[in-house]
Amino acid sequence: HVIECCSPFLQQYVLSLQCRQDLDRIQSSTTTLIFANLRTMMLSVYGTEANRTRALIQLNARIDELASTGVVIHELKLKGPDMPPGLMKHLVSLFGVDLMGILRMEGVNGASLDPRKQIL
Repeated sequence: HVIECCSPFLQQYVLSLQCRQDLDRIQSSTTTLIFANLRTMMLSVYGTEANRTRALIQLNARIDELASTGVVIHELKLKGPDMPPGLMKHLVSLFGVDLMGILRMEGVNGASLDPRKQIL
């Protein structure tokens, strides 16, 4: 089964780290394989018919939950031509390695840092 991500919210969700974590959780609980094609913005679900149906129900419930709560998912690239040098180092020194300073801010429900790719 293939899900085409046409809306900007779904496209933003598919590109996020939170989506990858949700997909891993859904895959393990339903014994399916969910492949996110980031080039075509499509999610493909593989497995038995019953397991695919369970995975699609869980995935749709998660997307509906995020959309209804007004959650906005952002990935910030901390390295690039438009970013100042040393931005990741400054953020870590300002908010801590565990990003607890960011999590205390109003409206922030979660934050993670990928130091290898320099993505917040």
